[in-house]
Amino acid sequence: MMPLLIFVTAFINYTLEGYKVEAIRYVLKDRETLADGLAEALDAVMGKMNMSEEPVPYNFVDAGRRSVSPSQVVYVENNLHKTAFHLMEQGAEKVYAVYRKLNDIELDFDSEDLIRTHQSYLVNVNYVRSVERYLARLENGAEIPISKQRYRQTQEAFLRKKGAI
Repeated sequence: MMPLLIFVTAFINYTLEGYKVEAIRYVLKDRETLADGLAEALDAVMGKMNMSEEPVPYNFVDAGRRSVSPSQVVYVENNLHKTAFHLMEQGAEKVYAVYRKLNDIELDFDSEDLIRTHQSYLVNVNYVRSVERYLARLENGAEIPISKQRYRQTQEAFLRKKGAI
């Protein structure tokens, strides 16, 4: 992921330099507008990071009702009649199961970061380390299959996220 920059300075003559490095915002340090400028700039950064999305509530089999945000999802796997969420919580991966179709779960999350790699898998591209022929290797060591029909879409999403496109 490319770094997101916000310039905060008292000198307006450096504004053009911010455009050269694709800064998200240029905030002037003055008593009247600094607080509002920073708040708006941080909202813009959160929007770029897809962190402004609302969490989706699920009734998990062993964990009860929990809300899940797209940024927590490492991947979701459909296995027989259960769907397993592999979530990142407080720096550790946890797995929760729910009785729900993967198609419905995919519709619940409106996030460009979650990509369908296979009929049985929904993967967060932020956790993908590499995409090889019909296989996505994740940061946690998991290897997720990629169907032939979804390979190109998965590869493009991965490259776009990594900044290659």
